[in-house]
Amino acid sequence: MIATTAPPADPETPGERVIRRVAEILATWGISDGCGSIYAVLIAARAPLSAYEIGDRTHYAYSSTINYLNSLSRMGLVTKMRRLRKNLYRANMSLVELIKADRAKMKGHLHQLRDDLEGLTGLEHLKESVDHALWYLGREEDAADGSRDE
Repeated sequence: MIATTAPPADPETPGERVIRRVAEILATWGISDGCGSIYAVLIAARAPLSAYEIGDRTHYAYSSTINYLNSLSRMGLVTKMRRLRKNLYRANMSLVELIKADRAKMKGHLHQLRDDLEGLTGLEHLKESVDHALWYLGREEDAADGSRDE
């Protein structure tokens, strides 16, 4: 009996792998694969890109590209500008800024939860967990601030 193997699928290019990885990171914040792929292309680009250029790099149809760009614009992650009778798009935030915004939102939620737990009996273990999470987030911010000073 001769063993056969299926032909390998088209291997990812390094650029496609980077786009996929950034899209995976953004998915942790609830951003769709399409929006994540387009945002990845924009943060990797050295200059603003047209919707056609973005579509070519992501392999999305023009109409899908425009829909994803509009969603990213509503989220405040992408800016559209007009140059030489053509719309161009650029990313507004870096990954670090996204992480900082996410951390600030999480800290806000944890502070609210801690306030709600104040004075409640039987939930001391949860309050300790919230305090530990806030301590951790504060420690991470201090470490990040310290690394910038060096």
